[in-house]
Amino acid sequence: MQGQIIVYTGNGRGKTSAANGAVIRALSLDKKVRIVQFLKGDIPSGEVKFYNNLEKDINIYRAGRNFFISENQREEQRELALKGLQRAFNYLSQNPFLLVLDEINTTLFHKLIRWEELKLLLDKRNKTHIIATGRGANLELIEYSDTVSEIKEIKHAYQKSKSAIKGIDY
Repeated sequence: MQGQIIVYTGNGRGKTSAANGAVIRALSLDKKVRIVQFLKGDIPSGEVKFYNNLEKDINIYRAGRNFFISENQREEQRELALKGLQRAFNYLSQNPFLLVLDEINTTLFHKLIRWEELKLLLDKRNKTHIIATGRGANLELIEYSDTVSEIKEIKHAYQKSKSAIKGIDY
């Protein structure tokens, strides 16, 4: 049985949280989990701290800087994204039950990684299930995936200039 490809996309909050729910389920069943976080490499993260303290078979690689992509950062962000993609290939060779590609959709949207590059990884998944998160999932990924969920923003505290909350948002 080939692993499924699951996409969480949309402009609402909760895509990474949805992926983390699957990670928790897999870890609770003693499954091997690997995560590559694109663009979030230098942003503090509660889930990374939590996972790093578990005595479970989980590895996390963080690739990218600052989440935002400006033209003067584009080349550096592309290099970091490609390092993250290479790590994902490495993780896939370890035959995990689940591989999460957090914010990969955003890297595709901003052309830091090309669809063809990601598709090579997806084609090698064998029994590994892959979750792709981030806004702006492209049509090729949507069509290639088994399950796609769109998280729609109806209202967000950021619209009222409220700050992100440590422990809720990161």
